[in-house]
Amino acid sequence: MRIADVMITPPVTVPPRATARQAARRVETEAVGCVLVAGDDTLHGVVTDRGLAVRVLSTGTDPETPVSEFMSAPAVTVDATDDLEAAYRVFRRAGVRRLPVLDGHRPVGFCG
Repeated sequence: MRIADVMITPPVTVPPRATARQAARRVETEAVGCVLVAGDDTLHGVVTDRGLAVRVLSTGTDPETPVSEFMSAPAVTVDATDDLEAAYRVFRRAGVRRLPVLDGHRPVGFCG
């Protein structure tokens, strides 16, 4: 089975210039644990709910700070054509809970 068959789509994205507050609102309104930071159909990084709490809220960082300043980058990713076994290996090796799924360089979903 391919990752494209089980991924969550469409991915929830914010542009690199989006603020921490805007990213947190997207996490809340879309009921997801992460947002992909993307622009021009290219993935730049990932912001998770935990990242917002640890890197922004707990440090007193201004909520108007752009996500590009604290996102996880480069993101660990898988390709939409990969099989589930490949995704499992990436999850285990990288120790992440969510994986952006790409079609070439364009984010098309996430699994986790």
